[in-house]
Order: sequence, then structure tokens, then C-alpha cells
Amino acid sequence: MQNNLIGTIDKIKPLTDYPVTLIRFTLLVGQDRINCVSSNKEVIDLVMCLVNGKNSVALFGNYNSRKQLNVNKLIVKDYYHSYEMRCHA
Repeated sequence: MQNNLIGTIDKIKPLTDYPVTLIRFTLLVGQDRINCVSSNKEVIDLVMCLVNGKNSVALFGNYNSRKQLNVNKLIVKDYYHSYEMRCHA
């Protein structure tokens, strides 16, 4: 099943770095919390440069067997500019 969700990203955490890069994060959609994972290089680069709880994004992906959204595509809708923002990558 494919889903297109809009919300705010929170709790960004890299899980693995080698041989396959994998990150996890939480998408806040209203009162719901959706656990997300991704191994897509473009998605990882975007997510690692976002500020927790500040940026509105649109996600597209599939649910895996652990009921996590495997993100294939991410679009930043509301980019939060901050002087103390640094890329985590």
C-alpha cells in the first residue's frame, strides 16, 4: 500500500552507516506519530539537514512488515531557516 503523508519530522536518528546507510525518524501528523525509515540517498541527505520539529514535509512510501513507513520520496514544504542549524551528515 502506498501512502502520501504531510506532517512534521521529529526524532531524526541514523541507524547504520556502512555498508547501507539507514535512518529513522518520526512523522507527526496531527496527534498521530508515524515511524519512518529510509535507505534512499536523496531522502537521507534532505532529512539529515532538517531541524527536529520545525519543518513541514510531504512523504511518499510503503509500509513494511514492522508497520514502519519506508520513505521513497520526500519533499520539504516549509523550510525552517536558523543560524544554529547545522547539517548532521
